[in-house]
Amino acid sequence: HVEAGTGELAELRRMSESLESPRIPSAFWRIVAEDLEPLELVPPRSDLESLRPWIVILKSLAALYGQHTPGAPLGRAMVSANVSEHRMTRLLLARGDTLIPQVRSLVHMLRTQGTPVDVYGLAELILSEEQPYREDVRHRIARAFYQSSTEV
Repeated sequence: HVEAGTGELAELRRMSESLESPRIPSAFWRIVAEDLEPLELVPPRSDLESLRPWIVILKSLAALYGQHTPGAPLGRAMVSANVSEHRMTRLLLARGDTLIPQVRSLVHMLRTQGTPVDVYGLAELILSEEQPYREDVRHRIARAFYQSSTEV
């Protein structure tokens, strides 16, 4: 359960995902130390490269602050935000460094439209990148997208 004040949220939104020129605010390090490490979501004394998924996640969560809605799957939120099938496909096919710009673009669309979204789906997409269940996560997002598309 991560809590951040308005100043910290602004710092997290401005955080850079680039490892070449990192701008990592103290709010990020506080969340790592107080929330992520105790839950063993990151190993103690992680390097910046291993923390990169969390940089992307926390930046995205800060951008979507106030829009988290449990039970609003990412695929359904994408339909509500008028994300095209082509853009959804690009997101789900993205791997490694190509995933970050796709996530950034999606978060911008969701934020701009004020779309309710269960942010855990977004975090799961990012964290599953190197996991054997990666395709299951992507299939769940696609199913929710297409089920919601037919309801519109």
